[in-house]
Amino acid sequence: MPTRMEVKHYTVDVAAHLEGFNEWVANIYLYDDLGRAFGNIRFSKTMAGQNNQINPGGMSTMWAPPESYPWVLDLLRNEKPLYVWLYESGRALLSTSVEPVGEEE
Repeated sequence: MPTRMEVKHYTVDVAAHLEGFNEWVANIYLYDDLGRAFGNIRFSKTMAGQNNQINPGGMSTMWAPPESYPWVLDLLRNEKPLYVWLYESGRALLSTSVEPVGEEE
């Protein structure tokens, strides 16, 4: 059974190619309603597709290709509520709830 966390706040880091950072170019930290970081999404050409580090109740890391950064940032800026689903298999999802069709929100 997956663990669901609601994203209430986020911070963004953009990096140059720094040694020891797996060549990630951006990192988004995700926070709950108490301001506790529970996960991050790292954007990397070399690490995208690697196993996510899933730690329900702690810090989980999702890896994504840099091309998906604008989409993820758009979701964080414009959608509410937003959830992260963490699966024991290593799968992780960022998702909205059921949305109405069109711009009638």
